[in-house]
Amino acid sequence: MLSTHQLSTDQSSTHRTSRSTVSRISPLWIIVIVWATSNLLLFALQGLGLGVGFHVHPLGEDREWVRLIAKYQGLEMCGQFLVELESRNPLAPWLYQAFSPLIFLLPEGLYLLRKLVDLFLATSVYLLVDKVSHARLPNFAFACGVLVLFWNFSGYLEQIMWIPLIAFGLSMLSVY
Repeated sequence: MLSTHQLSTDQSSTHRTSRSTVSRISPLWIIVIVWATSNLLLFALQGLGLGVGFHVHPLGEDREWVRLIAKYQGLEMCGQFLVELESRNPLAPWLYQAFSPLIFLLPEGLYLLRKLVDLFLATSVYLLVDKVSHARLPNFAFACGVLVLFWNFSGYLEQIMWIPLIAFGLSMLSVY
């Protein structure tokens, strides 16, 4: 027969294990919920006609990319990229090609892609800070992740920065 002390020790260790598992998963879900809530708020404000929302159409260099994707397909688009937009980032045409279904899904597809990149960066930052702090600062890691959701990483009006931001997120995950 188990003593009361052994029972409480077993329950305590089980509680600690399940609590650490929940606390490890929970902040990521909270970041996703905060992201979804902020997007629902934008959608609601757009529906109310307040001039705020997802109606962000391609500007500047984004228009050139959308034009190239619409006009050329596959390798031909990559070749046109090198001719028309220089050779700054050779992976850019491949990323645009990969995400073209999302970009053309809606007129605001490029902005939607940017919002998805925000979620990717927020989770990457959370995971990195949590790993670097050896999980000793979970609230700080969570705060950093949520802050990234609302921080605008670019002074550009166009959404062209999503490619370097994906590379930045992947760099953070490589450290993780």
